[in-house]
Amino acid sequence: MNIKNIARISAITFEESYRKKFLYILFFLSAMVVLAAYLFDPFEMGKQLPVIRDISLTGLGVFGLSITFALFLTAIPNEIEKKTIYPLMSKPITRSQYLWGKYIGNMFLIFINIFVLSIMIMFLLYRIDGQIEWTVLNSTLLTFIECGIIGSLIILFSPFMSYPVNLVLTLLLYIAGNVSQAYLNFLAADPKTLFSAGLVAVLKMILPNFEYLHIKNSVVHSYIIDPNYIWSAALYGIIYILIIMLIADILFQQKDL
Repeated sequence: MNIKNIARISAITFEESYRKKFLYILFFLSAMVVLAAYLFDPFEMGKQLPVIRDISLTGLGVFGLSITFALFLTAIPNEIEKKTIYPLMSKPITRSQYLWGKYIGNMFLIFINIFVLSIMIMFLLYRIDGQIEWTVLNSTLLTFIECGIIGSLIILFSPFMSYPVNLVLTLLLYIAGNVSQAYLNFLAADPKTLFSAGLVAVLKMILPNFEYLHIKNSVVHSYIIDPNYIWSAALYGIIYILIIMLIADILFQQKDL
């Protein structure tokens, strides 16, 4: 695989994506949520660190998912629809290089935005507590990997589905991947929902377990997180991304363009 061609497609994708105005609107709204958590004191109890952490990291997660859907849903279908993909395919660029270039270019832009927002959160927390909360970066890393999994799923479906169908299907898979074991046990306890519990359990075995990547509550309440857990969760997510992108590559090779 030619790294130079992938880098070229990534650079083009990055340049196209960062010019989109909705990106700045989403970032501005997320920054406002973080600032509101820092400035607003509804109970007049002074600035409460857990509350600020919770609202800020929730805003970061919502922003990450929003920008991921916004960028990836239109990345490939637009080029197929407008036929701008054909000049690229006529050059010495393979479909695999094109697919990875589109993915890496958008993920790099997502990384920059999430990282900047996380630095802003850390700065505001430092203003209150006087300590640098490095655990925010752990949560940011896993949020970024979660966005990477979502992006790879959208890439997988993009050449074959319309925007609405891709959006709904990816959201359903994301929701299924977030179903907790406690909820599964609740469904299994009722004979009427036993089939649903079994179906969701099977899906959870196949789909990425997004719960594994969620450490926000531990960061919010200052629980000690084993570094090995962070790295194992990150590795789990990366492996899933590689598997999904490999399947997407194989299917894209069969796509009639």
